[in-house]
Amino acid sequence: MQLETDALTIRRWPLDWIGTRSLLRAYALMACVTGASIVGTGIRGIPGLPQSHASLIWITGMVIIAAGCAASGLALNDDPATGRRALYRFATGHVLVGLIVWLVLRLLRRRETTRLLEQN
Repeated sequence: MQLETDALTIRRWPLDWIGTRSLLRAYALMACVTGASIVGTGIRGIPGLPQSHASLIWITGMVIIAAGCAASGLALNDDPATGRRALYRFATGHVLVGLIVWLVLRLLRRRETTRLLEQN
C-alpha cells in the first residue's frame, strides 16, 4: 500500500495507524511498572529461594526497567523513518538479550542436573 505525495512516494507499513512513538511510550510504561514490581518483590526476599536465584530475579527486573528507559528515550524521536529503524534495532536488542538469558538458564539447568546425578 503506497501513499502518493507531490514529489515522492512514501511506503507505508501495514500497521501504520500505530505510531512508533505511541507504541514505545506504552512499552516504556509497561516495562518500568513490571520491572519495578519484580525488583520490589525481590527486595522483601522470597522464602525458600536461595539468594543466588533471588539475585537473578532482581537483575531481570533491572534489565526490564533499563529497556523501559531506553524505549522512553526512543519515543522522543520525531522522524518516522528513523523511528522505524530505531524500533528495528530495539527489537534486535531484545532478541540478543533473550538469547543470552536462554543460554544462561540452560547452563544453570545443566549444572544442577550434573550435581543431582553426582549425588545419586
